[in-house]
Amino acid sequence: MQRIAQPGRAEQTINKSRFIGAAEACADEREVMALFRRLAAEHPSAHHLAFAYRLKTPQGLLQRCHDAGEPSGTAGKPILQHLEGKDLVNACIAVVRYYGGINLGTGGLARAYGNTARMALEAARLEPYVEMAKLRLTVDYGRWDRWRGRWSGWAAGCWTKTSASG
Repeated sequence: MQRIAQPGRAEQTINKSRFIGAAEACADEREVMALFRRLAAEHPSAHHLAFAYRLKTPQGLLQRCHDAGEPSGTAGKPILQHLEGKDLVNACIAVVRYYGGINLGTGGLARAYGNTARMALEAARLEPYVEMAKLRLTVDYGRWDRWRGRWSGWAAGCWTKTSASG
């Protein structure tokens, strides 16, 4: 699995329609909605805001897509396919469309949305997704250094030591 380490943006014009893609990391649906609100505010006169996202939750993988008024399967699904193809989690891609007056057809729309999503991902920086867990261990103070040395290569730099005064 991978995650988006640095957001990416891309833009292209096809038959007078302008497509603007944004790929960003989102930890939960609240962050996804914040991205959509921000894009809608940046592009108030846009005709469509299609999107797809994939989130890793305790219940499993949650993925959604939305065509934003375009014909079914022509906007959200092509965007989602790029998230699936890169095996991205906690990621969202949104594509804004300014309609240029020329109908692109269902195949043309699917290619336009999919290619804009691909371009936004290419502009982003991806890195492996590492699932982290928070653990609390109690170790005898005299054994701390030996225990930490044994596990130093595992999640190096994540250790904190506190003393129990009592």
